[in-house]
Amino acid sequence: MNANANIIDPVRGTSDLVRPRFSPGLLLRDDDLNAGVDYTRDLSRLLFRSLFGCGVICGLDVTVELLCGKLRVTVAPGVALDGMGNPIHVPAPKTVTVDPTCGQSLPPLVWVTLCRTEKCCAPRSTVCGCDEEEDSAAVCTREQDGFEIRLRKDKPDDCACLCPEQRLPDTSAAAKEREGEGDCACADPCGCHKDHYAGKCSCSCCDPDCVVLAVLADPTRDERTSPKDREQAERDGASWSVNHSVRRFIRPVLMRDPIVFREQFGRDPCDPAPVPAKQPDPAEKAEPAQQIAQASAQKASPVRQSRALGQAAEQSKAGGVLAAAYRDATAKVERKQPGDPAVAAASTVQPAASRKQTPGRTRQK
Repeated sequence: MNANANIIDPVRGTSDLVRPRFSPGLLLRDDDLNAGVDYTRDLSRLLFRSLFGCGVICGLDVTVELLCGKLRVTVAPGVALDGMGNPIHVPAPKTVTVDPTCGQSLPPLVWVTLCRTEKCCAPRSTVCGCDEEEDSAAVCTREQDGFEIRLRKDKPDDCACLCPEQRLPDTSAAAKEREGEGDCACADPCGCHKDHYAGKCSCSCCDPDCVVLAVLADPTRDERTSPKDREQAERDGASWSVNHSVRRFIRPVLMRDPIVFREQFGRDPCDPAPVPAKQPDPAEKAEPAQQIAQASAQKASPVRQSRALGQAAEQSKAGGVLAAAYRDATAKVERKQPGDPAVAAASTVQPAASRKQTPGRTRQK
């Protein structure tokens, strides 16, 4: 039977990924060799932007200081992904210096962005000219990835690679509730990672080459703060502050090994945890001993009945219950056989659970 008989109207298509295929004796051209490089690059970009999107993978912390009237913004080493899935690598710390006295005015808010660049290098001649004096065309033989740190005076568009700004430190009740949610370091599925949790793999960044790292604020001129706080910042000489909440952090969260979990707990991580067995109550453990003592006491004489109950009360953890039964049996014996020396002696015996020591009292002979 044909396997395709169960398929209804199949539709086929092609992907944008194209890889070269070589054969012995084939004359290769430049596009054949470039196709091998382009396939690997396009595949990496597709996987990166589909798995993580754009944002900061590691590092790229922003620090700011005001030195001699100049604003110095330093970006630490790190790696980020732009909107197309290209890596942006900063191998060493980079500092941007802004001197307001040289005509470079600074607004109350400054946005720090990291953008990817390319540089053509290692030019080489294509052909040898017939005349030595004739210049031959030169082409680029290498492309080197680079980066550029930009300080923006205006806020990037909402479609850029960034997250909504949060006022830090956040002392609201909602922030305290989020703090106590647990030790999971997962991102908010309803925030700037909403498309990622929804399974959308297309990037809608309007600036696919840049990633927002932080926003700088001058507390003495920030209109979002109250006039009282601005005056307090001027008296304290507060410098610029850095807020990293606007960057989109996409570092993968490491997960536990399911095989080790299965070896340790004997079940699959998706299986429900077994319900722990109920620990028996100590009073329930004492019930069989109490029943045995009562059964043997019914067959014995009144004196032995009281003694048996007293011994069972001493041996049982539920001494309070048996001590009460012991007192009831002794009272019945007293009423039936008053004045009997054996009964009087038995009535004076008390279980250990009901004895009380009186400090300072000595036994009289």
